[in-house]
Amino acid sequence: MKTVWKYEVPLDDEWHDMPFSPNRIVHVGAQSAAVVVWAERFDTDDDPLREPTCCPLKVFGTGSTIPAGCEHVGSVIVGAFVWHVYRDIRRSKWTPGMGDDD
Repeated sequence: MKTVWKYEVPLDDEWHDMPFSPNRIVHVGAQSAAVVVWAERFDTDDDPLREPTCCPLKVFGTGSTIPAGCEHVGSVIVGAFVWHVYRDIRRSKWTPGMGDDD
């Protein structure tokens, strides 16, 4: 069984490991002034993606330099700013759609 979880990605120019292992990121959006990612996760003990540091995310502003080895997850408008969420595929142990049973 899967559920959807919400994770806020701080606007602090740092990488943040998601506190759970996503099956699939389903949406990037804003709540108040925060950048938020919603992701599916398995709820079973035999979750193949349960390792907690498998999806490092970082928010970049428009015009920022994106390092090699990063993959775009989604973008969101917050007030006058457009923010772009990337994952570091070099450090990531997660592959989009991994374990997806749909």
